[in-house]
Amino acid sequence: MYTNNLKIAWRNMAKNPVLGSLNIIGLAIGFAFVFLILNYVWIENFVNKELKDLDRQYIIQSRWKDKNQGIDFTSFGLSPKN
Repeated sequence: MYTNNLKIAWRNMAKNPVLGSLNIIGLAIGFAFVFLILNYVWIENFVNKELKDLDRQYIIQSRWKDKNQGIDFTSFGLSPKN
C-alpha cells in the first residue's frame, strides 16, 4: 500500500518537478512554523516552574504622575511570612 503511494508520488515528481518541489518546500515551511509555535507555547508554560514560593511572589512597579518624568522600574521580590 505504501509502496504504491510512493511510486505514484515519485511519478508525479518526475512529470512535474517544479510543482513537486514547490509542494515539498511549502510543507517544510509549514512544519517549521508549527514547531516554532509549539516551542513558544512549551517555553511559556514552563517559565515560572523553577521559582520557589510562587504563591508568595509580588511585583513592585513605579508609577509617575507624568509619563515622561522617569523610567518605569519593576522589582520582583518575595513577600515575608505572616
